[in-house]
Amino acid sequence: MSAPRPGPPIAGIVVGAVVGVLVAAALVSTGVLRLPPADDAEVAGRFLVSWQRYRMATFSVAADVTRVRSDGGRLTTQRLEIQQPPDRIIQEHGSVTGRLGGRQVNCSLDPSGNQVCGATGAVVPAWEDEVAEELAVLRGYVAGEQRIYDVTQDGTCFDLTMVRVLPDIPYGDRARFCFDRETGALVTLDRQLDGDIREEMRAVAVSPAVDPTDLTTAVDPSTAPQVEEPEPGQTAGTTPDQAIGGTTVPQEDPLASELAALDDEAFFGRVRDVIEPAEFRAIVAESRRRLEAGTLSINDPRWLDARGQPLPAAPPLIRALLEAGYHAPVPTSG
Repeated sequence: MSAPRPGPPIAGIVVGAVVGVLVAAALVSTGVLRLPPADDAEVAGRFLVSWQRYRMATFSVAADVTRVRSDGGRLTTQRLEIQQPPDRIIQEHGSVTGRLGGRQVNCSLDPSGNQVCGATGAVVPAWEDEVAEELAVLRGYVAGEQRIYDVTQDGTCFDLTMVRVLPDIPYGDRARFCFDRETGALVTLDRQLDGDIREEMRAVAVSPAVDPTDLTTAVDPSTAPQVEEPEPGQTAGTTPDQAIGGTTVPQEDPLASELAALDDEAFFGRVRDVIEPAEFRAIVAESRRRLEAGTLSINDPRWLDARGQPLPAAPPLIRALLEAGYHAPVPTSG
């Protein structure tokens, strides 16, 4: 994470804002702020259709969920998803969430094993409205010039690959969704998350029928998470609580050190070509550092090739920097 930017003089703030507006306008007009159309936009449409079928179906799915850290730490939990519109219950991580009888459900077990429920009982929107809202959000993720992910298809599975960096994006750098042919239920979900955390969900039992007794607010203790810490001597990564929440203690990135050692010309040479998703965060962080140091600007001509066209890596990089509030070198006082 880059250090906070120094506070520029008030005049510098005004000038920076004006420059930012002009730069953004120029980038939009040249296409830098827009992503090219997906190779096959219809695939994103089929993903949305599959998601809608999943959320409108009746089924019960038992699954195993595993989250693995780069240091070997592991968290596992059982997951039970019961859906019979307009009711839906998910048992996972020693908690139960969802909606039942038109009311919100949010219950868990405290350290003593007693069930506690918070923010429970609120009236939920109509099922169709809830699904429509989900689809609208997903459409923004996978379709259009402002999308976060490109989508490819492999049978009943869809792979999402990040093409735009945003903080706390829901499915990480990469994700894979697989849907059951018979019921439409989600049976596989893989996510590559920040901090080199890999999460996998695999269905072990799928049924088109729902047992009414499973539609309950009672927490199933068997879904409590199990945490395995790495063997002694391995580099520590996250604590168990952090692993559950998906946040990590920052670890040194070899690429960050490599980038920091480059001069500006060499840095532009390094990012001239298409950047792999795994490299993107380190390159954005280094770009921010150089912006803060005043050695690089978003409207630097080195973002363009000899024909005046943006370098392949420029559109997503500049987009990420603008969205983080970086417009031009930070003015220095004096």
